[in-house]
Amino acid sequence: IDPSFTTPTGAGLSYGVLDEDQVLQTENFGYADIEAKIPPNSETRYAIGSLIKAFTAAAVGRLVEDGEFTWDSLVRDVMSEGFHFSDPGLTQKVSILEILSHRMGIQRSNQLWHGNDNLLFLDKADVIPHVQYLSSVQQYNTTVHYSNWGYALAGQLVEKESGEGWASYIHEHLLLPLQMNSTDCKAGSEDAKPYTFLDNHTFHTLPPPTVQDGSIMDASQSIRSSVNDMLKWCRAMIKAYTDEQETGQTGSADSPLKQLSRMMSDITPFAKPFGPRSSYGMGWVQAQLPTILGAVGCNPGFVKSMPIVGKDKDLKNF
Repeated sequence: IDPSFTTPTGAGLSYGVLDEDQVLQTENFGYADIEAKIPPNSETRYAIGSLIKAFTAAAVGRLVEDGEFTWDSLVRDVMSEGFHFSDPGLTQKVSILEILSHRMGIQRSNQLWHGNDNLLFLDKADVIPHVQYLSSVQQYNTTVHYSNWGYALAGQLVEKESGEGWASYIHEHLLLPLQMNSTDCKAGSEDAKPYTFLDNHTFHTLPPPTVQDGSIMDASQSIRSSVNDMLKWCRAMIKAYTDEQETGQTGSADSPLKQLSRMMSDITPFAKPFGPRSSYGMGWVQAQLPTILGAVGCNPGFVKSMPIVGKDKDLKNF
């Protein structure tokens, strides 16, 4: 951990370490609110960014388990009549699995919905009209082309098939059964404030994330959670996945998590691997240790290098 975060005046940082079902350690540094001198604890909530994609994939997995559709169902057949992509060929072949595993190859175009100071340009109702006209920029079904739009579209699928709002479905079918009581999809006064670390070793307050329940990209970026709740989530994931591997079933009665073996499988390769056996499943990156942590998404653009998890090993070839 960078010493900058362990100083009493630093921005808040909380972490936990889990080994199968045992919590080995939790620790907190700095301040959740520097101005008010409020330190974080393991119940302090943070916006968890694209970790949310695993929750959306899990929601879709439950609907697959319930027989509402299959992983190979075409998006056009599940969505309302007339749904299409700008490329007619994609309309005829893009499946639910492919929107969750970043295989569509359409434009990322985050600038269409997200601006400076976390300003949102579009509403949730704009997701489908915009997805339908995004151009293809990479060959379909080849390597990972990371896109928030696929998960925004998956959220629409969850709502259509369940008859519930995406956030309501997540709360009722995942968060409540797992007793993740500090986690929801709305900003709260107890959330840690976001800061950026400047070159002169001072911190600057950033506008808080504005994506939340009911806004555009809620199925991609809206959840706020705590270390304690995320440890519950990871423990439940490990147990459910292990049970599926041992029994050959797609879920167990005592877990709200279903279809994990499919979601956490090796589905889409990366064009530029960041370690041996690096690939994307559905909401999860699969990698063999040692590997670079957080190599997917926007994080590498903000720091000189990302940390390596696992035994010390030369990864310069990746």
